[in-house]
Amino acid sequence: MLPLSYRERYQAFLETLNQLNSKLTEEVDPATLKPIFSQLQQQFQGEIMTLTGEDLTGDPFSRWQSSQTEIHRTLRLLQNDMMFLQTSRSAKTSQQRLATVRDRVGKLIHFATVFIQNDE
Repeated sequence: MLPLSYRERYQAFLETLNQLNSKLTEEVDPATLKPIFSQLQQQFQGEIMTLTGEDLTGDPFSRWQSSQTEIHRTLRLLQNDMMFLQTSRSAKTSQQRLATVRDRVGKLIHFATVFIQNDE
């Protein structure tokens, strides 16, 4: 579906997502999550958002563009969830926020995985 150069960028993005996902299962301290989340945001802005889709035409372009939009939306929501996680006071609220963060990271992992698969 996507050119190799696109898949390579999504592969690197997926690796960072997997690192964040590992941290989410290992540790609950939001302060330890911040550096890797910042890296993820920078990687998305510098590597993924710079893709224009000019190498794609027709249906692959439409699917890529809508998925790209969904990734961007989910990443913005994740940013808010990370902020809420850092500011949560009670253990119950922290657990709820952590579950939401894990869910959003899982969605991003799914999108990145689909992009790197060369199914067409």
